Amino acid sequence: MILFTSRQTGALISVQTAVAVGFAAVTIYLLRTSPLPATMGGPFWFCVATFMLLLVVLLMLRVNLGKRQAALDELYLAYED
Repeated sequence: MILFTSRQTGALISVQTAVAVGFAAVTIYLLRTSPLPATMGGPFWFCVATFMLLLVVLLMLRVNLGKRQAALDELYLAYED
């Protein structure tokens, strides 16, 4: 089951990259012009840790989905023969 074609995936990645670059530029500008208050250190690192945890979990799920898709393709090819 293919959700997106390679062209659609490429377009989606390019839009995501453009948004991420803009977000990074604004973030760097804000961090350079106004330092983060000491009371915001805890919530900031909590958000960083939560984001990293979410990234790892989603990446593990995607790898598992890829393995299942490969196994399904093998079964389909075996059934076809």
